[in-house]
Amino acid sequence: MKARASEVFVGRAGELGELERALEAARAGMGETVLVAGEAGIGKTRLASEVARRARGAGFEVFVGRSIDLVGTELPYLPFAEAFRPLGEPWRAARQAAGSQLGVFEATLALLTGRAAAAPVLLVLEDLHWADTSTLDLVVFLTHNLHERPVLLLATCRADEPASAARMRRLAEGVRRSGSALVLELGPLGRDELTALLAVRAGASLPTAVTDTIVARSEGNPFFAEELLAAAGDGGGELPRGLRDLLLQRVARLSHPAQALLRLAAAAGREVRYPLLRAITELAEGELRDSLRQAVEHGILVAEPETGSFRFRHALLAEAVYATILPGEREGLHAWLAGELARGGMAGAAELAPHWAAAGRPAEAFAASVEAARQAEAVFGLAEAHAHLERVLALWPAVPDAAGLAGIDPAGLCAWTAGLASHVGAAPRAVELARRAIELVGSEDPHRAALLQVDLGEYLYEIESDDAALAALERAVELVPAEPPSAERAYALGSLAGGVMVAWRHAESLPIG
Repeated sequence: MKARASEVFVGRAGELGELERALEAARAGMGETVLVAGEAGIGKTRLASEVARRARGAGFEVFVGRSIDLVGTELPYLPFAEAFRPLGEPWRAARQAAGSQLGVFEATLALLTGRAAAAPVLLVLEDLHWADTSTLDLVVFLTHNLHERPVLLLATCRADEPASAARMRRLAEGVRRSGSALVLELGPLGRDELTALLAVRAGASLPTAVTDTIVARSEGNPFFAEELLAAAGDGGGELPRGLRDLLLQRVARLSHPAQALLRLAAAAGREVRYPLLRAITELAEGELRDSLRQAVEHGILVAEPETGSFRFRHALLAEAVYATILPGEREGLHAWLAGELARGGMAGAAELAPHWAAAGRPAEAFAASVEAARQAEAVFGLAEAHAHLERVLALWPAVPDAAGLAGIDPAGLCAWTAGLASHVGAAPRAVELARRAIELVGSEDPHRAALLQVDLGEYLYEIESDDAALAALERAVELVPAEPPSAERAYALGSLAGGVMVAWRHAESLPIG
Protein backbone atom coordinates (compact mmCIF):
# COMPACT_ATOMS: atom_id res chain seq x y z
CA MET A 1 0.00 0.00 0.00
CA LYS A 2 1.38 3.40 -0.98
CA ALA A 3 2.11 5.76 1.90
CA ARG A 4 0.31 9.08 2.01
CA ALA A 5 2.46 12.14 1.41
CA SER A 6 2.00 13.27 5.02
CA GLU A 7 3.44 9.94 6.20
CA VAL A 8 6.59 10.06 4.08
CA PHE A 9 9.61 11.04 6.16
CA VAL A 10 12.17 13.25 4.43
CA GLY A 11 15.67 14.21 5.57
CA ARG A 12 17.28 13.98 9.02
CA ALA A 13 19.39 11.00 7.98
CA GLY A 14 22.09 11.76 10.55
CA GLU A 15 19.66 12.16 13.44
CA LEU A 16 17.75 9.02 12.44
CA GLY A 17 21.01 7.10 12.39
CA GLU A 18 21.78 8.18 15.95
CA LEU A 19 18.28 7.22 17.10
CA GLU A 20 18.44 3.84 15.36
CA ARG A 21 21.70 3.19 17.22
CA ALA A 22 20.00 4.15 20.50
CA LEU A 23 17.13 1.74 19.75
CA GLU A 24 19.56 -1.08 19.14
CA ALA A 25 21.42 -0.28 22.35
CA ALA A 26 18.16 -0.30 24.29
CA ARG A 27 17.22 -3.64 22.78
CA ALA A 28 20.57 -4.98 24.05
CA GLY A 29 19.77 -3.77 27.58
CA MET A 30 21.79 -0.55 27.48
CA GLY A 31 19.13 2.08 28.07
CA GLU A 32 19.63 5.66 27.04
CA THR A 33 17.95 9.05 26.96
CA VAL A 34 17.84 11.24 23.86
CA LEU A 35 16.74 14.86 24.16
CA VAL A 36 15.75 16.37 20.81
CA ALA A 37 15.78 20.17 20.91
CA GLY A 38 14.88 22.73 18.29
CA GLU A 39 12.69 25.69 17.47
CA ALA A 40 8.96 25.43 16.91
CA GLY A 41 8.13 23.63 13.67
CA ILE A 42 11.64 22.33 13.05
CA GLY A 43 10.48 18.69 12.95
CA LYS A 44 10.86 17.34 16.50
CA THR A 45 7.45 15.70 16.60
CA ARG A 46 7.79 14.23 13.11
CA LEU A 47 11.19 12.78 13.98
CA ALA A 48 9.84 11.32 17.22
CA SER A 49 6.86 9.85 15.36
CA GLU A 50 9.14 8.22 12.78
CA VAL A 51 11.29 6.70 15.53
CA ALA A 52 8.14 5.45 17.30
CA ARG A 53 6.93 3.87 14.03
CA ARG A 54 10.25 2.09 13.53
CA ALA A 55 10.36 1.00 17.17
CA ARG A 56 6.90 -0.57 16.95
CA GLY A 57 7.99 -2.41 13.83
CA ALA A 58 11.03 -3.69 15.73
CA GLY A 59 8.92 -5.09 18.59
CA PHE A 60 9.22 -2.26 21.08
CA GLU A 61 6.34 -1.30 23.39
CA VAL A 62 5.84 2.41 22.77
CA PHE A 63 4.37 4.98 25.16
CA VAL A 64 3.76 8.58 24.07
CA GLY A 65 2.88 11.55 26.28
CA ARG A 66 2.71 15.29 25.61
CA SER A 67 2.94 18.45 27.67
CA ILE A 68 0.28 20.97 26.66
CA ASP A 69 0.05 24.59 27.74
CA LEU A 70 -1.91 27.39 26.18
CA VAL A 71 -3.16 28.96 29.43
CA GLY A 72 -0.96 27.05 31.88
CA THR A 73 -2.16 23.83 33.52
CA GLU A 74 0.55 23.32 36.19
CA LEU A 75 -0.40 19.66 36.39
CA PRO A 76 2.27 17.45 37.98
CA TYR A 77 3.53 14.64 35.71
CA LEU A 78 1.05 15.40 32.89
CA PRO A 79 3.05 13.80 30.01
CA PHE A 80 3.69 10.66 32.09
CA ALA A 81 -0.01 10.42 32.95
CA GLU A 82 -0.90 10.62 29.25
CA ALA A 83 1.81 8.15 28.24
CA PHE A 84 0.74 5.54 30.77
CA ARG A 85 -3.01 6.09 30.38
CA PRO A 86 -3.39 2.93 28.22
CA LEU A 87 -2.16 0.88 31.21
CA GLY A 88 -5.07 2.05 33.35
CA GLU A 89 -4.59 1.96 37.10
CA PRO A 90 -1.01 0.71 37.80
CA TRP A 91 0.98 3.95 37.52
CA ARG A 92 -1.76 6.12 39.03
CA ALA A 93 -2.07 3.81 42.03
CA ALA A 94 1.69 3.52 42.44
CA ARG A 95 2.09 7.30 42.34
CA GLN A 96 -0.57 7.90 44.98
CA ALA A 97 0.89 5.25 47.27
CA ALA A 98 4.49 6.39 46.85
CA GLY A 99 4.81 8.36 50.09
CA SER A 100 7.28 10.91 48.70
CA GLN A 101 8.43 12.41 45.44
CA LEU A 102 11.32 9.98 45.39
CA GLY A 103 8.74 7.22 45.81
CA VAL A 104 6.91 8.51 42.72
CA PHE A 105 10.20 8.43 40.80
CA GLU A 106 11.03 4.90 41.97
CA ALA A 107 7.51 3.69 41.14
CA THR A 108 7.84 5.05 37.60
CA LEU A 109 11.22 3.40 37.15
CA ALA A 110 9.80 0.12 38.48
CA LEU A 111 6.87 0.32 36.05
CA LEU A 112 9.20 0.84 33.07
CA THR A 113 11.46 -1.96 34.27
CA GLY A 114 8.50 -4.31 34.58
CA ARG A 115 7.19 -3.51 31.10
CA ALA A 116 10.68 -3.91 29.63
CA ALA A 117 10.92 -7.45 30.99
CA ALA A 118 8.55 -8.56 28.22
CA ALA A 119 9.71 -6.26 25.38
CA PRO A 120 12.04 -3.28 25.03
CA VAL A 121 10.32 0.02 25.75
CA LEU A 122 10.37 3.37 23.98
CA LEU A 123 8.97 6.23 26.08
CA VAL A 124 8.36 9.42 24.07
CA LEU A 125 7.71 12.65 25.98
CA GLU A 126 6.93 15.61 23.75
CA ASP A 127 7.10 19.37 24.31
CA LEU A 128 8.93 19.35 27.65
CA HIS A 129 9.33 23.14 27.42
CA TRP A 130 5.73 23.19 28.69
CA ALA A 131 6.26 20.50 31.31
CA ASP A 132 5.88 21.01 35.04
CA THR A 133 9.01 20.99 37.18
CA SER A 134 8.18 17.63 38.73
CA THR A 135 8.08 16.06 35.27
CA LEU A 136 11.48 17.52 34.40
CA ASP A 137 12.95 16.21 37.65
CA LEU A 138 11.50 12.77 36.93
CA VAL A 139 13.02 12.81 33.44
CA VAL A 140 16.47 13.57 34.89
CA PHE A 141 16.02 10.81 37.49
CA LEU A 142 15.13 8.27 34.81
CA THR A 143 18.05 9.42 32.67
CA HIS A 144 20.40 8.50 35.50
CA ASN A 145 18.80 5.09 36.08
CA LEU A 146 17.98 3.57 32.67
CA HIS A 147 21.48 2.64 31.51
CA GLU A 148 21.12 -1.05 32.45
CA ARG A 149 17.54 -1.47 31.27
CA PRO A 150 16.08 -2.08 27.78
CA VAL A 151 14.39 1.33 27.76
CA LEU A 152 14.91 4.32 25.46
CA LEU A 153 13.56 7.65 26.69
CA LEU A 154 13.06 10.10 23.82
CA ALA A 155 12.11 13.64 24.82
CA THR A 156 11.53 16.76 22.73
CA CYS A 157 11.61 20.41 23.66
CA ARG A 158 11.64 23.82 22.03
CA ALA A 159 14.88 25.71 22.14
CA ASP A 160 13.26 29.06 21.27
CA GLU A 161 10.94 29.62 24.23
CA PRO A 162 12.28 32.51 26.35
CA ALA A 163 10.03 31.68 29.29
CA SER A 164 11.43 28.17 29.61
CA ALA A 165 15.00 28.66 28.37
CA ALA A 166 16.59 28.41 31.83
CA ARG A 167 14.59 25.31 32.71
CA MET A 168 15.53 23.64 29.44
CA ARG A 169 19.21 24.39 30.01
CA ARG A 170 18.91 22.80 33.44
CA LEU A 171 17.19 19.78 31.90
CA ALA A 172 19.86 19.40 29.22
CA GLU A 173 22.63 19.66 31.81
CA GLY A 174 20.96 17.06 34.02
CA VAL A 175 20.54 14.72 31.07
CA ARG A 176 24.14 15.13 29.91
CA ARG A 177 25.54 14.46 33.38
CA SER A 178 24.06 10.96 33.37
CA GLY A 179 26.74 9.74 30.99
CA SER A 180 24.18 7.69 29.07
CA ALA A 181 22.36 10.41 27.19
CA LEU A 182 22.47 12.27 23.91
CA VAL A 183 21.23 15.77 23.14
CA LEU A 184 20.30 16.28 19.47
CA GLU A 185 19.93 19.87 18.30
CA LEU A 186 17.73 19.96 15.21
CA GLY A 187 18.81 22.69 12.85
CA PRO A 188 17.12 23.89 9.66
CA LEU A 189 16.75 21.48 6.76
CA GLY A 190 19.13 22.02 3.87
CA ARG A 191 17.87 23.30 0.55
CA ASP A 192 17.91 19.85 -1.07
CA GLU A 193 16.02 18.27 1.85
CA LEU A 194 13.46 21.05 1.88
CA THR A 195 13.00 20.85 -1.90
CA ALA A 196 12.43 17.09 -1.61
CA LEU A 197 9.93 17.64 1.23
CA LEU A 198 7.95 20.18 -0.80
CA ALA A 199 7.85 17.85 -3.81
CA VAL A 200 6.53 14.99 -1.68
CA ARG A 201 3.88 17.16 -0.01
CA ALA A 202 2.78 18.71 -3.33
CA GLY A 203 2.67 15.33 -5.06
CA ALA A 204 4.56 16.77 -8.05
CA SER A 205 7.49 18.98 -8.93
CA LEU A 206 6.87 22.61 -8.10
CA PRO A 207 7.75 25.61 -10.27
CA THR A 208 11.24 26.78 -9.40
CA ALA A 209 9.99 30.23 -8.44
CA VAL A 210 7.53 28.78 -5.89
CA THR A 211 10.17 26.47 -4.42
CA ASP A 212 12.72 29.27 -4.19
CA THR A 213 10.24 31.57 -2.45
CA ILE A 214 9.16 28.94 0.09
CA VAL A 215 12.74 27.85 0.82
CA ALA A 216 13.79 31.45 1.40
CA ARG A 217 10.80 32.36 3.56
CA SER A 218 10.76 29.18 5.66
CA GLU A 219 14.51 29.38 6.38
CA GLY A 220 14.70 25.61 6.57
CA ASN A 221 11.78 25.15 8.98
CA PRO A 222 9.72 22.26 7.56
CA PHE A 223 6.46 23.21 9.26
CA PHE A 224 6.68 26.79 8.02
CA ALA A 225 7.50 25.48 4.54
CA GLU A 226 4.47 23.19 4.51
CA GLU A 227 2.21 26.02 5.64
CA LEU A 228 3.58 28.31 2.94
CA LEU A 229 3.06 25.55 0.39
CA ALA A 230 -0.54 25.06 1.51
CA ALA A 231 -1.22 28.78 1.18
CA ALA A 232 0.29 28.86 -2.30
CA GLY A 233 -1.73 25.79 -3.33
CA ASP A 234 -4.97 27.30 -2.07
CA GLY A 235 -4.67 30.09 -4.61
CA GLY A 236 -4.53 32.78 -1.96
CA GLY A 237 -2.56 35.19 -4.15
CA GLU A 238 0.66 36.59 -2.76
CA LEU A 239 2.37 34.70 0.01
CA PRO A 240 1.62 36.31 3.39
CA ARG A 241 4.43 38.15 5.14
CA GLY A 242 4.39 36.21 8.41
CA LEU A 243 3.50 32.75 9.55
CA ARG A 244 0.84 33.98 11.93
CA ASP A 245 -0.93 35.84 9.16
CA LEU A 246 -0.65 32.76 6.99
CA LEU A 247 -2.15 30.51 9.65
CA LEU A 248 -5.02 32.90 10.19
CA GLN A 249 -5.53 33.10 6.44
CA ARG A 250 -5.95 29.35 6.37
CA VAL A 251 -8.42 29.53 9.26
CA ALA A 252 -10.31 32.30 7.48
CA ARG A 253 -11.19 29.88 4.67
CA LEU A 254 -13.41 27.92 7.04
CA SER A 255 -17.06 28.65 7.63
CA HIS A 256 -17.98 31.04 10.44
CA PRO A 257 -19.25 28.19 12.68
CA ALA A 258 -15.97 26.33 12.17
CA GLN A 259 -13.94 29.44 13.06
CA ALA A 260 -15.99 29.95 16.21
CA LEU A 261 -15.43 26.31 17.13
CA LEU A 262 -11.67 26.74 16.67
CA ARG A 263 -11.70 29.72 19.03
CA LEU A 264 -13.40 27.53 21.62
CA ALA A 265 -10.84 24.79 21.10
CA ALA A 266 -7.96 27.26 21.39
CA ALA A 267 -9.36 28.69 24.62
CA ALA A 268 -9.62 25.17 26.05
CA GLY A 269 -5.83 25.06 26.12
CA ARG A 270 -5.71 21.29 25.88
CA GLU A 271 -6.38 18.36 23.62
CA VAL A 272 -10.15 18.67 23.41
CA ARG A 273 -12.39 15.63 23.63
CA TYR A 274 -15.50 15.47 21.50
CA PRO A 275 -17.94 15.34 24.47
CA LEU A 276 -16.51 18.61 25.77
CA LEU A 277 -16.84 20.28 22.37
CA ARG A 278 -20.42 19.07 22.14
CA ALA A 279 -21.14 20.43 25.63
CA ILE A 280 -19.64 23.89 25.15
CA THR A 281 -20.74 24.74 21.61
CA GLU A 282 -24.12 26.10 20.56
CA LEU A 283 -23.84 24.27 17.24
CA ALA A 284 -26.22 21.46 16.44
CA GLU A 285 -24.48 18.09 16.36
CA GLY A 286 -24.53 17.88 12.58
CA GLU A 287 -23.08 21.36 12.22
CA LEU A 288 -20.47 20.56 14.88
CA ARG A 289 -19.31 17.50 12.95
CA ASP A 290 -19.22 19.45 9.69
CA SER A 291 -17.11 22.16 11.33
CA LEU A 292 -14.71 19.60 12.77
CA ARG A 293 -14.41 17.90 9.40
CA GLN A 294 -13.57 21.24 7.77
CA ALA A 295 -10.87 21.91 10.38
CA VAL A 296 -9.38 18.45 9.92
CA GLU A 297 -9.50 18.58 6.11
CA HIS A 298 -7.80 21.99 6.12
CA GLY A 299 -4.99 20.62 8.28
CA ILE A 300 -5.80 22.75 11.33
CA LEU A 301 -7.03 20.04 13.69
CA VAL A 302 -5.90 16.42 13.93
CA ALA A 303 -8.37 13.73 14.96
CA GLU A 304 -7.17 11.25 17.59
CA PRO A 305 -9.46 8.20 17.18
CA GLU A 306 -7.86 6.36 20.11
CA THR A 307 -8.94 9.02 22.60
CA GLY A 308 -11.96 10.48 20.79
CA SER A 309 -10.35 13.91 20.82
CA PHE A 310 -9.04 16.65 18.56
CA ARG A 311 -5.84 18.66 18.82
CA PHE A 312 -4.32 21.48 16.82
CA ARG A 313 -1.89 20.25 14.22
CA HIS A 314 0.76 22.51 15.74
CA ALA A 315 0.87 24.66 18.85
CA LEU A 316 1.50 27.72 16.67
CA LEU A 317 -1.87 27.20 15.04
CA ALA A 318 -3.58 27.18 18.41
CA GLU A 319 -1.70 30.27 19.53
CA ALA A 320 -2.58 32.13 16.34
CA VAL A 321 -6.26 31.31 16.72
CA TYR A 322 -6.25 32.18 20.43
CA ALA A 323 -4.79 35.60 19.63
CA THR A 324 -7.87 36.42 17.51
CA ILE A 325 -10.26 36.12 20.45
CA LEU A 326 -11.41 39.60 21.45
CA PRO A 327 -11.32 41.02 24.98
CA GLY A 328 -14.66 40.28 26.57
CA GLU A 329 -15.16 37.32 24.26
CA ARG A 330 -12.08 35.67 25.80
CA GLU A 331 -13.42 36.02 29.33
CA GLY A 332 -16.76 34.61 28.26
CA LEU A 333 -15.21 31.61 26.55
CA HIS A 334 -13.07 30.73 29.55
CA ALA A 335 -16.01 31.11 31.93
CA TRP A 336 -18.12 28.87 29.72
CA LEU A 337 -15.33 26.30 29.48
CA ALA A 338 -14.67 26.28 33.21
CA GLY A 339 -18.36 25.88 33.98
CA GLU A 340 -18.80 22.94 31.64
CA LEU A 341 -15.57 21.27 32.75
CA ALA A 342 -16.61 21.59 36.38
CA ARG A 343 -20.18 20.40 35.83
CA GLY A 344 -19.10 17.42 33.78
CA GLY A 345 -16.24 16.45 36.07
CA MET A 346 -13.95 16.56 33.03
CA ALA A 347 -11.12 18.53 34.66
CA GLY A 348 -9.44 18.85 38.02
CA ALA A 349 -8.76 21.99 40.00
CA ALA A 350 -5.37 22.54 38.33
CA GLU A 351 -7.02 22.88 34.91
CA LEU A 352 -10.00 24.87 36.15
CA ALA A 353 -7.97 27.51 38.00
CA PRO A 354 -6.35 29.18 34.94
CA HIS A 355 -9.68 29.13 33.08
CA TRP A 356 -11.42 30.91 35.97
CA ALA A 357 -8.52 33.37 36.18
CA ALA A 358 -8.68 34.09 32.44
CA ALA A 359 -12.45 34.51 32.80
CA GLY A 360 -11.97 37.29 35.33
CA ARG A 361 -13.66 35.22 38.04
CA PRO A 362 -11.27 35.68 41.00
CA ALA A 363 -13.31 33.82 43.61
CA GLU A 364 -13.58 30.66 41.51
CA ALA A 365 -9.93 30.91 40.42
CA PHE A 366 -8.93 31.39 44.05
CA ALA A 367 -10.83 28.34 45.33
CA ALA A 368 -9.60 26.14 42.48
CA SER A 369 -6.01 27.27 43.00
CA VAL A 370 -6.11 26.42 46.71
CA GLU A 371 -7.48 22.97 45.95
CA ALA A 372 -4.98 22.46 43.12
CA ALA A 373 -2.12 23.38 45.47
CA ARG A 374 -3.28 20.80 48.01
CA GLN A 375 -3.64 18.14 45.35
CA ALA A 376 -0.22 18.86 43.84
CA GLU A 377 1.44 18.86 47.25
CA ALA A 378 -0.20 15.50 48.06
CA VAL A 379 1.65 13.87 45.15
CA PHE A 380 4.86 15.84 45.82
CA GLY A 381 4.43 18.19 42.88
CA LEU A 382 5.96 20.93 45.02
CA ALA A 383 6.84 23.35 42.23
CA GLU A 384 3.29 23.16 40.90
CA ALA A 385 1.81 23.60 44.38
CA HIS A 386 4.02 26.66 44.85
CA ALA A 387 2.84 28.15 41.54
CA HIS A 388 -0.81 27.66 42.53
CA LEU A 389 -0.26 29.34 45.91
CA GLU A 390 1.43 32.32 44.26
CA ARG A 391 -1.77 32.74 42.24
CA VAL A 392 -3.79 32.51 45.48
CA LEU A 393 -1.67 35.28 47.01
CA ALA A 394 -2.18 37.48 43.94
CA LEU A 395 -5.94 36.91 43.96
CA TRP A 396 -6.45 37.34 47.73
CA PRO A 397 -7.24 41.10 47.70
CA ALA A 398 -9.96 40.60 45.06
CA VAL A 399 -11.81 37.80 46.87
CA PRO A 400 -14.41 38.53 49.58
CA ASP A 401 -13.93 36.33 52.67
CA ALA A 402 -10.75 34.90 51.18
CA ALA A 403 -9.69 33.41 54.50
CA GLY A 404 -12.97 31.52 54.86
CA LEU A 405 -12.79 30.30 51.26
CA ALA A 406 -9.20 29.11 51.64
CA GLY A 407 -9.55 27.75 55.15
CA ILE A 408 -6.42 29.64 56.16
CA ASP A 409 -5.55 33.18 57.23
CA PRO A 410 -3.15 35.44 55.29
CA ALA A 411 -0.22 34.71 57.59
CA GLY A 412 -0.78 30.98 57.25
CA LEU A 413 -0.93 31.27 53.47
CA CYS A 414 2.33 33.24 53.40
CA ALA A 415 4.00 30.65 55.65
CA TRP A 416 2.71 27.76 53.52
CA THR A 417 3.90 29.39 50.31
CA ALA A 418 7.24 30.24 51.89
CA GLY A 419 7.81 26.60 52.84
CA LEU A 420 7.13 25.46 49.28
CA ALA A 421 9.32 28.23 47.86
CA SER A 422 12.15 26.95 50.04
CA HIS A 423 11.61 23.38 48.84
CA VAL A 424 11.79 24.37 45.16
CA GLY A 425 14.94 26.46 45.51
CA ALA A 426 13.34 29.91 45.70
CA ALA A 427 14.86 30.83 49.07
CA PRO A 428 14.79 34.64 48.52
CA ARG A 429 11.03 34.43 47.93
CA ALA A 430 10.70 32.24 51.04
CA VAL A 431 12.45 34.92 53.11
CA GLU A 432 10.14 37.61 51.72
CA LEU A 433 7.01 35.60 52.47
CA ALA A 434 8.16 34.56 55.95
CA ARG A 435 8.76 38.21 56.85
CA ARG A 436 5.31 39.10 55.55
CA ALA A 437 3.77 36.33 57.67
CA ILE A 438 5.59 37.63 60.76
CA GLU A 439 4.28 41.15 60.11
CA LEU A 440 0.73 39.85 59.74
CA VAL A 441 0.86 37.92 63.02
CA GLY A 442 2.40 40.88 64.85
CA SER A 443 2.40 40.78 68.64
CA GLU A 444 -0.98 39.12 69.02
CA ASP A 445 0.33 35.56 69.09
CA PRO A 446 3.97 35.37 70.26
CA HIS A 447 4.04 31.58 70.14
CA ARG A 448 3.06 31.54 66.47
CA ALA A 449 5.41 34.43 65.70
CA ALA A 450 8.27 32.50 67.28
CA LEU A 451 7.72 29.52 64.99
CA LEU A 452 7.65 31.84 61.98
CA GLN A 453 10.93 33.42 63.14
CA VAL A 454 12.49 29.95 63.21
CA ASP A 455 11.27 29.37 59.65
CA LEU A 456 12.70 32.73 58.62
CA GLY A 457 16.04 31.77 60.16
CA GLU A 458 16.14 28.56 58.13
CA TYR A 459 15.39 30.42 54.89
CA LEU A 460 18.05 33.04 55.67
CA TYR A 461 20.59 30.25 56.09
CA GLU A 462 19.62 29.03 52.62
CA ILE A 463 20.63 32.38 51.11
CA GLU A 464 23.84 32.38 53.22
CA SER A 465 22.74 35.30 55.37
CA ASP A 466 24.01 33.61 58.53
CA ASP A 467 24.09 36.64 60.86
CA ALA A 468 20.50 37.56 60.02
CA ALA A 469 19.47 33.92 60.41
CA LEU A 470 20.97 33.71 63.89
CA ALA A 471 19.27 36.99 64.81
CA ALA A 472 15.92 35.52 63.71
CA LEU A 473 16.47 32.47 65.91
CA GLU A 474 17.38 34.69 68.86
CA ARG A 475 14.23 36.73 68.26
CA ALA A 476 12.20 33.50 68.27
CA VAL A 477 13.45 32.68 71.78
CA GLU A 478 12.77 36.24 72.98
CA LEU A 479 9.16 36.09 71.80
CA VAL A 480 8.12 33.06 73.86
CA PRO A 481 8.09 33.48 77.66
CA ALA A 482 9.98 30.92 79.73
CA GLU A 483 6.93 30.34 81.89
CA PRO A 484 4.77 28.44 81.51
CA PRO A 485 6.88 25.89 79.56
CA SER A 486 5.75 25.44 75.95
CA ALA A 487 6.56 23.36 72.91
CA GLU A 488 7.17 26.56 70.94
CA ARG A 489 9.84 27.74 73.40
CA ALA A 490 11.53 24.34 73.36
CA TYR A 491 11.53 24.35 69.56
CA ALA A 492 12.93 27.88 69.42
CA LEU A 493 15.67 27.04 71.92
CA GLY A 494 16.65 23.90 70.04
CA SER A 495 16.80 25.83 66.78
CA LEU A 496 18.93 28.56 68.37
CA ALA A 497 21.30 25.96 69.82
CA GLY A 498 21.71 24.50 66.35
CA GLY A 499 22.31 27.94 64.88
CA VAL A 500 25.01 28.73 67.44
CA MET A 501 26.69 25.40 66.68
CA VAL A 502 26.62 26.17 62.96
CA ALA A 503 28.43 29.40 63.83
CA TRP A 504 31.15 27.28 65.50
CA ARG A 505 30.26 28.69 68.93
CA HIS A 506 29.93 25.27 70.48
CA ALA A 507 30.53 26.32 74.07
CA GLU A 508 27.74 28.90 73.87
CA SER A 509 25.30 26.31 72.53
CA LEU A 510 25.57 24.03 75.58
CA PRO A 511 23.77 26.18 78.17
CA ILE A 512 20.95 27.28 75.83
CA GLY A 513 17.65 26.19 77.26
